Amino acid sequence: MAANPIRGEVDAPIGSLTLTMAIDMDGLARVSAASGYPTLGELYRRFHGTEPATVMLAIEHFTINGKVDGKEIGREEAVSQARVRITIDDVLAMQGPLDGLLAALLRKDTGKSPQGNGDSAQSL
Repeated sequence: MAANPIRGEVDAPIGSLTLTMAIDMDGLARVSAASGYPTLGELYRRFHGTEPATVMLAIEHFTINGKVDGKEIGREEAVSQARVRITIDDVLAMQGPLDGLLAALLRKDTGKSPQGNGDSAQSL
């Protein structure tokens, strides 16, 4: 199943593996806790800067399911395969999907685009 952008999902390719990812406050809180409780702005900078440990946490906590060579696999298998397959190039390529996830979360929580969210979007 392909990502559904209406639900805030994105597809993130890692070689022949494609992760379908979505972000919610619970997942964001788990990433925050696992990375030392940074501010939302700092998490955004880590996602946007594709900091490797934060990318791996995002894969663990935001993955819904995956596909390998077109065959659907479950969440646990997708995360497990991502850990084995991911390269530096894949980490760098995660910038777009992670930016998309955070933008979707901001729209969902505020009903506005990230640029229209005054204080928080400007501070990111």
